Amino acid sequence: MKPIFENLLTIDSSRLDSIRLELNQINCDSQIVKKWRDILKIYINFIQLDSLSSNDKTSLLQYSMECADLYGDAINLARVIVATFNGDNFEKYDGCIPHTGIRNFTKPFINSEINVYPNPTTGMIKVVFPKQFTGLSVIYDINGKHILSRDLEKSDSVDYDLTAHSGVLILQLISKNGLRETFKIMIIK
Repeated sequence: MKPIFENLLTIDSSRLDSIRLELNQINCDSQIVKKWRDILKIYINFIQLDSLSSNDKTSLLQYSMECADLYGDAINLARVIVATFNGDNFEKYDGCIPHTGIRNFTKPFINSEINVYPNPTTGMIKVVFPKQFTGLSVIYDINGKHILSRDLEKSDSVDYDLTAHSGVLILQLISKNGLRETFKIMIIK
């Protein structure tokens, strides 16, 4: 005689398979919907198998480095799953959307003396700060997909190789005090 919880696990497994089939049928151009779909499919596999493939781990790590302010709880779900095999703190990638109120005006944290050149570029860019900068630099594509991040400590300048990309990219510099400066980078092939 089987314990009753084994029967419940079978029922739950069949429900999860049904949900996975429904997720596979979602065809939408929204980046948020795509992220939810992909992360939920990995989550279902994780629940059923109690483990993750190396491809799933890689995907979850990439999603975890995206901004939860922009993509919401899908990114937070990815981070919760990642916490089962990785102890990194991914909150440093958040804050990509400035929180502004009626009386809150965003000021650049340094000023327009930051040089980003050449722009447009074929892929190599240099960012030169008027004084040493400590904080985070994040580059996104035009859809908000995370391209790369770098922690900067007392940097006078930083170089980026973006030759693998094309079109418009967004460079955001976030100071250690949380102030931001954003630049549009044009990559021409």
